[in-house]
Amino acid sequence: MSSALTFNPSHDGALFQFADDLYFYDFGTARASRLTSTPGSEDEATFSPDGRHVAFVRANNLVVADVATPHETVLTTDGSPQILNGVLDWLYQEELYGRGRFRGYWWSPDSSRIAFLQLDERHVLAYTITDHLPYRPELEVSPYPKAGDPNPIARLGISRISGGNPDWVDLSSYADVEPLIVNVDWTPAASEVVFQIQDR
Repeated sequence: MSSALTFNPSHDGALFQFADDLYFYDFGTARASRLTSTPGSEDEATFSPDGRHVAFVRANNLVVADVATPHETVLTTDGSPQILNGVLDWLYQEELYGRGRFRGYWWSPDSSRIAFLQLDERHVLAYTITDHLPYRPELEVSPYPKAGDPNPIARLGISRISGGNPDWVDLSSYADVEPLIVNVDWTPAASEVVFQIQDR
């Protein structure tokens, strides 16, 4: 069980995780309701700005749950160990967004849409390290781009929380610089997504 609580914007309820499922606790009624019942952990869970929905990543797919119903809407379906939707890989969290920050999605201010990064690691070479902490050291293999190796290919998508195929931002004009998407946010009126591109 995770002891961490994530408060909703109005601070009259909180999100917590128990046995790989998410629950919403209403302080007014002193009751907890179960939001998810699907095998697999729910990671990087956050409330929408209006507090009516919770977004999270399961099996590298972005999912939204309705707090009141509850009902799940899967926003991406192509997630895999090498295709990450809404969650950052080693390179992006370590070098770009801040060590330990793995959330790669952003709610629109009006709570209707989510912008997210998709990271394709299929061309990132594997790197082997030795875990020296156990009495008998173990080998760990993970995608890790050393200098000059291919980076993950990043795309920026926008999904409505009602579902449907994401809209993908056209980044073709940056293709020759191996673009890194280094900052993402929404304009205050929720009309546009703004982002910054950095070459390698």
